Amino acid sequence: MKKKIKRKEYFYRREFINKKGHHTGAHILMDISVENKNWWDVVFDIGDCSRIVSLSLGIEEKGERTNSLYKIKKLKEAIIGFEKALIKASKDAEKQEIEDKKERAEEIRRRQKGENEKKKDED
Repeated sequence: MKKKIKRKEYFYRREFINKKGHHTGAHILMDISVENKNWWDVVFDIGDCSRIVSLSLGIEEKGERTNSLYKIKKLKEAIIGFEKALIKASKDAEKQEIEDKKERAEEIRRRQKGENEKKKDED
């Protein structure tokens, strides 16, 4: 008789991470599970279209567990810091975008004014 495989799932998350209207391939896949009390499956994948980053997160031995927890802690700290910097940079980029649009509009007005004055001189 075949032994039944028991699977215990600790965490599972799979979702697309881009907003609608953007590339559809960006995703996360995270899974922590064990089968038959001795085969651990720890998956942490981040994908963006055709590129995928897979982290190796062992937990079967004490040294692996300690390192994996440290790795996730450092990743979390880096993401939080990156998010704060991205928010600030996005605000600055928005200001620059507005400034650039104003400058382009002013340049168009100057060109049109010059063309109108040139036509008056020709008449």
